[in-house]
Order: sequence, then C-alpha cells, then structure tokens
Amino acid sequence: MGRSEQVAFDWTDASTWTPALAGARAAYLVYQPDLAMPGAAETVGSLAQLAVRQGLEHLVLLSGRNEPGAQQAEEAVRATGIDTTIVTTSFFTQNFTEGLLQPMAMSGEIVMPAADLPEPFVDTADIGAVVTAALTDPRHRGQRYEVTGPTAPTFAEVGAAIGAATGRTVGFQQVSSAEFVRRMAAIGVPEPDAEGLAWLFEMILDGRNSQPTDGIQRALGRPGRAYTDVIAEAAAAGAYRADGGAA
Repeated sequence: MGRSEQVAFDWTDASTWTPALAGARAAYLVYQPDLAMPGAAETVGSLAQLAVRQGLEHLVLLSGRNEPGAQQAEEAVRATGIDTTIVTTSFFTQNFTEGLLQPMAMSGEIVMPAADLPEPFVDTADIGAVVTAALTDPRHRGQRYEVTGPTAPTFAEVGAAIGAATGRTVGFQQVSSAEFVRRMAAIGVPEPDAEGLAWLFEMILDGRNSQPTDGIQRALGRPGRAYTDVIAEAAAAGAYRADGGAA
C-alpha cells in the first residue's frame, strides 16, 4: 500500500526501521552516504531481512555501478529471498546543476581527484522513472537495470555545456585528493565526508563506467535524457545565477 505521512528513518538507528516499513508491501532502498562505504552491505542486508519479517514482498535497491561494496549489498538483499529489483547507476547530471559540483561550476572550474575520462551522466528523473516502474509493475521484479545517460561526455565537455548554456567559461582540472578535500571544505562539506568522496571518486572514475548502457530503454522503452538538455533546462531556471532567479 502507499502512504503519504512522513516517517523518520535513519540508516544508523535500527529502531527507526520497523516503523518505516510498517504496513508496506514494497520499499525503495537508497543507502547514505554510498554503498561503497565499509559496513554498507551488512546494514542493507539487515534491513532486507527485517523487511522479510515484516511481510514485504518486494525491494528496489539503488546500487552503485561497478562498485564492489554495492555488489555485496545487492547479494545481501537477494540472499533474503525477497523479490528484488536492482537499479544501478553512477554519476548524476544533477551533481552539476543542484548538487556537489554546482558551486564549482559557478566558480568556473570543476575539479576532481581523477582524470577527465568519459562518464555517461544520468538524469535523476530517469532514475526515478525506472524506480517507479519497478515498484508499480511486477514485470520488473527480478530485473537488474544499469541506468546511464545516452552518451558519455567528459567533465570538460560538461563544463563546456554549462558554459554554452550560461555564457560562462567552465573548465576542468584534475587535482590531488588533498586538494579536492580542501575545495570541498571551502563549500561547507565536512572533512570526513569530503575524504570519503575523494576515495570514492578515485575508485569509480577510472574508466570502468565509461560505456553507456540500455537499462533505461529496457525498463521504460525510451532512451535516457541527454546531459545537455538537463543542463540547458537548469540554466534557464536559474541554476547558475547567484540570486537563483530564472534566466
């Protein structure tokens, strides 16, 4: 059944899990900060076991594409025997329009502790559409969808797209992990979180996810949305204006 009330949930506080699952037939699992982090698979597996005991029929897990820790979490959920749909992805286009890298784009330079390799950035709305289909249509049970954008631009090419949409110059620079952590601290990211992100980006931004996939096409019967369209729409809505107003 669906419900509209807000229920507190905290991955680090197991006492919040049962109330969050109460009365549900299916659930969407999104682990924070990332399934690649130590202990994540065990935690997600414990929640999946509770879901089985609570009588849930289906879990949809948002997983990290080609992340060993995420793959362990997938196995932990499946091991419970519950019907499972895996939606696995990597880097969101929205990181550049409203998330972690938006302040960098505003400053004119995107920095990462990795080389400027291709990455098929995905629209989060497409992820949401795949998850919604998985939760509402039994045909998606047992499926594993790798969801990506339709092309694989580099960070420099994304910067150029932001520049084209805003009239700015937005470049890319590879930096050390220490410099990346320093830059993250400058925009308010706590140092432990920044260090975790540096470790994660160094790991996954090595070319392992450079090829686009057909997961969105398989799940929805259409291709994913182009990164240029997401950026252009966000720019028109004021994502890169200091006052937040529309262009």
